Amino acid sequence: MEASFQRRELVELLHRLDNPDRRGVFIIGGPGVGKTVLLQQLEAELQRQGRAAFLVSLMNIDVDDLSTRIMDEITRVAGAFEVERTIRASGGDSLRQSTAVLNRAAERLQTPVLLLDGLDESRYPRRTAAAVEELSEALNGWRLVVASRPGPGIELRRFVQFDVLQLGPLTEGDMVAMLRESAPTLAEDVVSTIVRLANGNPLIARLVARRAQDRTALGVVFGDRLEDLITWLVDNALSASPDPDLLGLVLEELALAAGRDRISALAGKLRIPEDQLRRILSYLPEFSLLTVDQQAGTVAFAHASVQDAVLSRRVFLRPFRLAELKFGAEEAERDDLLDASFVGRHSLDRILGQQRSIVIGNRGSGKSAIFLKLVEERSVETFPVANTGDLLHRIVDKDAWLDADALRAAWLVVIAAVAASTVPGEAPKALRRNAEDLRAALGLPTEPPSRTRRAMRAAARLLGGTTLKFGVGPVNFEATLPVGTRPGGSFLDIESLLQDTDNLLKQTGRRVVVLLDRIDETFKYDRGRQEALVQALLQAEGRVSLLDSIGLVVFLRSDLFELYDIQEKNKLVSRSLALDWSEDDWLQVLIRRVFANEPLVRLARRLRVADEEIEVRAALEVLFPAEIESQPVDRWLVDSLRDGNGNISPRLAVLLLHLTRERSARPDAVVAAAPLFSADAVQRAMTKLSDLSFSEVVNDFKVAPTFVLNCRAGKLTSFTLPEVEQLFDGEEGKIGDQVRLLERLGFLERVVEQHGTQTRSTFRIPRLYTRCWDYA
Repeated sequence: MEASFQRRELVELLHRLDNPDRRGVFIIGGPGVGKTVLLQQLEAELQRQGRAAFLVSLMNIDVDDLSTRIMDEITRVAGAFEVERTIRASGGDSLRQSTAVLNRAAERLQTPVLLLDGLDESRYPRRTAAAVEELSEALNGWRLVVASRPGPGIELRRFVQFDVLQLGPLTEGDMVAMLRESAPTLAEDVVSTIVRLANGNPLIARLVARRAQDRTALGVVFGDRLEDLITWLVDNALSASPDPDLLGLVLEELALAAGRDRISALAGKLRIPEDQLRRILSYLPEFSLLTVDQQAGTVAFAHASVQDAVLSRRVFLRPFRLAELKFGAEEAERDDLLDASFVGRHSLDRILGQQRSIVIGNRGSGKSAIFLKLVEERSVETFPVANTGDLLHRIVDKDAWLDADALRAAWLVVIAAVAASTVPGEAPKALRRNAEDLRAALGLPTEPPSRTRRAMRAAARLLGGTTLKFGVGPVNFEATLPVGTRPGGSFLDIESLLQDTDNLLKQTGRRVVVLLDRIDETFKYDRGRQEALVQALLQAEGRVSLLDSIGLVVFLRSDLFELYDIQEKNKLVSRSLALDWSEDDWLQVLIRRVFANEPLVRLARRLRVADEEIEVRAALEVLFPAEIESQPVDRWLVDSLRDGNGNISPRLAVLLLHLTRERSARPDAVVAAAPLFSADAVQRAMTKLSDLSFSEVVNDFKVAPTFVLNCRAGKLTSFTLPEVEQLFDGEEGKIGDQVRLLERLGFLERVVEQHGTQTRSTFRIPRLYTRCWDYA
């Protein structure tokens, strides 16, 4: 409403704003009843009175953007109040910094008022409401006015210190007065029809009035539903456009960009010239669907209802069956979608540059995926060993027990045997023979033998196999060579072989990296042996780190690395790399798994904000409901899957997708609408995933199984150690050791609580493991 017609509530609002017992006013009303216009009129009236008033739209902002949006608006108009320099000098964009700036500004402003419009239109209303509540409590000298639609995301309890003003429909007399002022050329019968159709909703009245000059809109009966009118306007805009298909794409793209975007960015996403986009947009203002800010170069939907109407058309999905979707394998070594879904880690270059040689991560954190991607790397020669235990067991008998020195020597033999394949044909004869003998002893491929050696092998077959003796320092080994193979010497010194190979590579300017994966598969259920195995491997890694041209990268599960002696571990800080996943990176993995499928490839191209990344929130809106269990879907996903160490693994994303599809009511049914998955399906899938994660602790890791099962039986989720000591089985180890192992696995999260001057240590079991208890 560009005209000066004022709602009766403006006087009431001004009166309530001055109530010293309240922090401000909370305006609540349905879509289109005039909340924004009332705030605009309030801002103008306050400024007429000489008061400082700042109107800030919350549409499509995240909590992290709240402070920036407020600061931008105040900076835009603050020159009149001589606070612009103060605000810009602060350089802060956090809520705390903004509060400090606003409190300083209040000392020079006359009863300043902050007007926040469209709380319900923020990305996550619950979180934004909490931030606004925090802001209102921290501000001194300011009054706040917040406007919102009612709805499940709006909690009035957060605004108990506010007066609540319920904004209802306009009276018939007010509707007539508004139309007489805003559209004075309308005939009496047209005004009467619009008043009847709008049923007290000023936005409907305004939109119909703009289209009623030729009476085209009056032939449609809308009742009092704004949604029906907006849908009708969208359809009419499309039919009136010279290129309805392209306009449809423009509207969809803008809807997927949360209703606001830069014109240049929108043109880039659509792969069309910017001037062509501007021509398309020029057909929309008369339908009141968009607002174009030529100076800022942005375009936005005029009202949130326009975005809802565009998304409800669901025209951006080609019909397909959920059963057609592929999500890949949980194990990287069997995963045909690894390339499509791999999220590049900034650490890969540091690994190959030998800056990080010990890669540590939880099960499912992507160690094997990185292993496979490094194998494909062409900048460095890599020599992968995916099943390290197989090689080690050719030296170390599964039933034998070796001391730490012997295990360290065994690891060096494995590393030397893998590196021996780099010895070229022009190398000294003795070095070539030693390299071939060692690889043959471990069953690794060797160069095809010469004619002379084939003759010698044929003769040797008559005598049977021979043995190769080799050693590392004082530790000696003996391995049986394949039948027909004769060793080049009576004894092979592994340390010398490694050093000679390294020297040769250095002379020829080559650098090679041996990659060892799946260490945890060796002596899988024997923690004592695994501890000794890791201890010896890291000692061997220390020896290899001294070489110039032979590098070693080992991939270790976090809980195994934690078994390593703390004093020794301190020596590895500069060479170790812990794999952790940011929320956005993890969500990228989940999203790419789905959007790699052919029915969604076209949409994925439109959702990409860079060469690789897909816009997370827009993509999630295609996959899941915006909120699940009263939480924003991205927050719900991450909070449900984090362990006690704050980690979340890509494998869980793959599992969740498989389980969600299985639990969809009709996976074979044809779908063409978003979201693809219902809240019920993903909730039940998450419960099953929780049960699988719990079972992994008990049956796979086998850490404190009696205590873990007792926690589930008693549904204990938070406790102090003295409260649960009787639930441990002493035969499974000392209680302190069991607790430490559970912490390392992420099953227990240690929490220190402060009560006045007293503190106490408690433990909490994350939702990842306890969700299934509620549905047992």
